[in-house]
Amino acid sequence: MKHWRGDFPVKRKQFNVCMTRDSVCMADDVDAPNEARWGFEVEYATCYELCFKIAERIGAELPQIAGGQATWTAHSGSPFPFAVIAQQWNWKEPRLSMFLDEQDESMLRYENGTLHLHAVYHAQVDPEVLQQIVRNFCSARTP
Repeated sequence: MKHWRGDFPVKRKQFNVCMTRDSVCMADDVDAPNEARWGFEVEYATCYELCFKIAERIGAELPQIAGGQATWTAHSGSPFPFAVIAQQWNWKEPRLSMFLDEQDESMLRYENGTLHLHAVYHAQVDPEVLQQIVRNFCSARTP
């Protein structure tokens, strides 16, 4: 496992995204897997900038819960999240984990030209604690 710097350029210009997310309550299960699709273009971006832009959009797609303390992680082609996103951070402040196992955009899962993402719901776990757990787990697995 390498610590991912994310300062290399992204090779794609047009992105089609398909995101699914966990349900937040039984009533939310009716629409499972809670799919959202969108597209965007980038002229030039590092992988870090791309993941940040994706994380911002994921935040816009996530439901708000009563109490304002929902915590999520964003995943794609790696078992490790590339972002921690929290409602209390006003969705527009995703924190990128920076512990992905590749040093290029291959850590993102593409199928038929579409980038696939999944947002995992962690209820009202403190996002700072969750981010530290992810960081510690990834560091412990680094050779």
